[in-house]
Amino acid sequence: MKMIFFKLFGLGILLMGASVPLMAKASASIQEGQTNFEVYPLNLESRFERNEDQMLGGHTPTNFFLGASQGEWGIFAEYAHFQAISGQEFIRFQREHQDFLLWGRFEKILAPQWSFTTALGAGFAQESIETHFAGDQERNQGDRIFLSGISIGTAMDVWSVVRVAIEGRLLFSADFDPNPQPDIVLRTGFRF
Repeated sequence: MKMIFFKLFGLGILLMGASVPLMAKASASIQEGQTNFEVYPLNLESRFERNEDQMLGGHTPTNFFLGASQGEWGIFAEYAHFQAISGQEFIRFQREHQDFLLWGRFEKILAPQWSFTTALGAGFAQESIETHFAGDQERNQGDRIFLSGISIGTAMDVWSVVRVAIEGRLLFSADFDPNPQPDIVLRTGFRF
């Protein structure tokens, strides 16, 4: 999956020069206030949290992002999910994390194909822990907890409908360690 993502990203960079007239059309839709729908099915996300040794360790959640924008403003929904396994053969813990956020995004055109983005988000996160001990297993479902975030990034229109974006984010929740939790997302998707 990561290899496919990087191949698509590389192809987008190579074709950027040949697609300048098409990119001008995409940025014009923002300046004219047109409504656009955006879907980002290929996202590479890295989240950083403290592990058992109190060191920052990363997770790579499955991430899906979609929404609509009109002019410079947009509203988006994001779903992310990851699993982490720790312990030994005799006792093992499987943690499953999922979250859902609604983002409000502002986008400012920097050049015909480049734009600057900033966003605020709010939603919830939920975790479950499955404990395996000497052949027995027990599953505990946690409560939904409030989650919020801020994001800053840049986006590039590769073709008239293909878009690549990178965002640096901070996610806030009472159960996160550290709080805020640093996060980076590289997105590849479609704007139409």
